[in-house]
Amino acid sequence: MKYDKSHTGFERVAVLNKKLTVFSVMLILIFAIAAVLIIFSETGQEEKVSSAPRLNNGRKWNIAYLQSGEDSHNTQILKASVDGLARLGWLKPVNWAGLGRDAGTRQCWDYISDNISSDYLMFAKNAYWSSEWQISKRNYNRREILSRLNDAKDIDLLIALGVWSGQDLATNLHKVPVLVISSINPKTAGIIRDDEQAFPHIFAKYDPEIISRQIRMFHLLTGFRKLGVVYDPSDNTKLFSNIEELKSASSEKKFEVVTKTVSYSSLPPAEAAGVLFKAYEELSREADAIWITAVIDTPYLLEIMKSVHKSKIPTWSPYGERFVEAGVLFGVRTFPAENAADYAEAIAMIFNGMPPRDINQIISNRYELIINHATAKVIDYKIPRGLLFATDNNYLTFKSKEKK
Repeated sequence: MKYDKSHTGFERVAVLNKKLTVFSVMLILIFAIAAVLIIFSETGQEEKVSSAPRLNNGRKWNIAYLQSGEDSHNTQILKASVDGLARLGWLKPVNWAGLGRDAGTRQCWDYISDNISSDYLMFAKNAYWSSEWQISKRNYNRREILSRLNDAKDIDLLIALGVWSGQDLATNLHKVPVLVISSINPKTAGIIRDDEQAFPHIFAKYDPEIISRQIRMFHLLTGFRKLGVVYDPSDNTKLFSNIEELKSASSEKKFEVVTKTVSYSSLPPAEAAGVLFKAYEELSREADAIWITAVIDTPYLLEIMKSVHKSKIPTWSPYGERFVEAGVLFGVRTFPAENAADYAEAIAMIFNGMPPRDINQIISNRYELIINHATAKVIDYKIPRGLLFATDNNYLTFKSKEKK
């Protein structure tokens, strides 16, 4: 299916505003994007609790770490959170010069463990886990962590990055405080709740509108009438597909959501890629835009996107740079590390007796629109000049980018 650019939001705006100058149109576009991508959230008014450093009944607090899998911002979050704790006086400032620029979280965690100087905190090397985006590894980690929390009882707080990590620790099978970071919608995932079933030891910072704003932006930029999405109906991966948000937006913006369900999450990576390849190929013939949320390794995602490109339709992924690098047309880059001061403050408040559930959980994040120019060229999508002024990250080829 060739993408019909005569139906794009930009074309319709141009028709309605013929008398506007090109400069005015670009300004309108820039302000429209800014209005959609920026959220203004009221900060919570939780009871003030000290963030001053203190010992845990005469011993250091032991912090552990679990991530769903490696992601581009995880190391930044770790470093920034440690820096935030240093500013609060819980440890001396860390010299990061010895940590390589491309270090993953395992290397970062080991570096922190070896290099921090603190009278109050410790980051034990054997208190690190990564599920590596594999369900089997995820299940193993969960069993091991719960056993350690309840038997060894040597961990005082867990930092959990990602939805899987938050879900695996959001349980009453333990009572250790958990700080959940980078969970796009922890309510949908069951990590936090508003009722009496809520977990008092779980704290999750999140932006409740992050997905809906991106759907609206995608519609503004392309004017699609049929938005396709592939998802696995299993509980493990369905929540990543944003089905509920897509359906809600479709009613508001009057477009149709075309779904294709495939069971791939329990398959080996190569076999899962084959199933997804076929599903996206079929969906490309039915929809005029696609929402990409497949939980799959980057090499396989590259091949899938090459297939989608043949249909000349635009794509968007809400899961950031890895997807845009692999050939998705649009996405957003988030800056969760900028909230590290809040994460550090939360840790300090928890260690000073504040119940995790009572700490303000809403964040106001910063976002940058990112575009893959190689994809735009392949699908014959002409990027409006005004859009380039509002874009900070432009990917010129697959798996590489040029920062403006």
